Formats: sequence, C-alpha cells, structure tokens
Amino acid sequence: MNKPTTITTSLINTIIIQNMKKQIDRINSSIINTLSLSLLISFISITSITNCFAQTPKLSPSIPFQISSLDNNSFIATGLFNGELKIYPDFIEVTLSNTMIKINNFPDYKGKYLLQSIRIGLGEKLDNGQWSIYSNSLPQMINKAFSPNDTFQPPQLNFLIPKNPNTYLPNNWLIITLEGSNLIDSNPGTIGNCYSHSQRDIFKFTTNKSN
Repeated sequence: MNKPTTITTSLINTIIIQNMKKQIDRINSSIINTLSLSLLISFISITSITNCFAQTPKLSPSIPFQISSLDNNSFIATGLFNGELKIYPDFIEVTLSNTMIKINNFPDYKGKYLLQSIRIGLGEKLDNGQWSIYSNSLPQMINKAFSPNDTFQPPQLNFLIPKNPNTYLPNNWLIITLEGSNLIDSNPGTIGNCYSHSQRDIFKFTTNKSN
C-alpha cells in the first residue's frame, strides 16, 4: 500500500518543480522584457537629445560694423550705428550696441518728429538700378518725440533678420529703417521712413550660398 503513495508523492514533487521552473522562466522573461524596454527608451532618449544638439545652429563669429547717415540731409532722422552681426542658416542676428540718432533741422519744418520704431533688413539691388528691402526684422519700438537738432541714444537693440538658407549674401547689405511721423504739419501723422545703408560689400566675406 505504501508504494502507490510513494509514486504519487514523487509525481506531485515533479509537477511542483516543473511549475516552479515555469514561474522562474516567466519572471526571467519579464525581467528581460523590462530591461529591453528600458534600453529601448534610453536609446530613443539619447537619439532625440543627439538630434536636438545636431539641429542647434552652429555658433557664428561676431562681425563688427558701423553704419552712418549723419551726413545725409535728405532725411529728417539720421544716425550713427555701431554693432555686430552673426550669420545663421535661417536668420541673421544683429546687435546695435551703440546708437546715436539725430534729428535734422530743416528750414521748412519746425515741428516735432515722432520716432516710432527701428528695424533692420537686407537690401537688394533691382534690375532697374534701384533698391528694395528683401527681408526685414521685427521693429524695436521707440515711440519718442524729438525737436530739430535733438539727439538720442537708445539702449542696446537686438534684431533677427529672417533669410533663406540659400540666400547669396554678397548680393545684399544692411538697411536700417527709422520709422516715424511728423506731429505738427499740414498733414500730421504722416509716416516718414528714414534709411541708413551699410557698405554694399558688408557680406563680401561670405563665399557660398550655405552661409
């Protein structure tokens, strides 16, 4: 009578051991899957971070410049602009670190001039020999009224000029636009833009369309 009992007990032990192995295999498989998922997530994260850094614009050297229209008597508002620019694939960063704006004394105009804003763009030559502004920055607001012979020194001004990555910059130059209006005149509020041009070869150092 004891032998059948022994066989049954042995069979049960075998079944228990097999079940324990299956449980261990399941646990190991779960651990492996979890580790694999963690490694995959880590790889995706590292790849995303790497791509993010790869897409960050390369640092551009600072190029100093000076633009002056003080000797231009055609405009009521003239200026002397000292700053620097940096070129990136999709935009040009321009910083005016030292600016002096002067209001000319026109004999036939004694009213005040409201300087509303300053913006900087890229000039281009047209087929008819004239020029136009190819791309402009957003304006930096001034909104300050001046009398003839007044001068004004704003704080540092920063601009971003959008551009196409394939733009051939040696064909362009910087144009600073002083946007304003007269306050006392037969037609008050008339917009009167005043322009200051850089040298036409300000971008001569760029040698290919990737700049």
